[in-house]
Amino acid sequence: MKAAAVALMLCASVVPASASVAPIEYGELGLAGIKLGDTPAHVVTLLGSPVRQVQDQGIYSHEFEYDGLKALFTIGAEIITSSNPGHCTPRGVCPGMSVAELEAAYGPGGRNDWKSQVAISYSAPGEGMCSLVAMTVDGKIASLQVGCQP
Repeated sequence: MKAAAVALMLCASVVPASASVAPIEYGELGLAGIKLGDTPAHVVTLLGSPVRQVQDQGIYSHEFEYDGLKALFTIGAEIITSSNPGHCTPRGVCPGMSVAELEAAYGPGGRNDWKSQVAISYSAPGEGMCSLVAMTVDGKIASLQVGCQP
């Protein structure tokens, strides 16, 4: 999970949003109501107890797993990934939606081939290497990930 999460973040590239779509801001980097930087205690308050929890995972202090969602923490949430259609971004983009719906909300994004999928990424300007990455298959969002490169 950690290697794949970091690999997805490495797929992110800085691409300006189209003129009609506001660029993504750091405060928008979240899924299912969880935002980057949220503490494990805050995530439990929002989503309840995780289905699976692992502590002391190398650079990450905690890993929480919910139905289709994983969150990796140092002090706060560093990487959040979901394939569950109920776990959406603050702009209402969810796994299962079309690439057209993603681009209507965020603009064209940067595209990188990743195995049998296409990664479409949106970097938050001025916040280091933090981004939203949509993994797509056949024009549909298979999963979403928000995070910052370590």
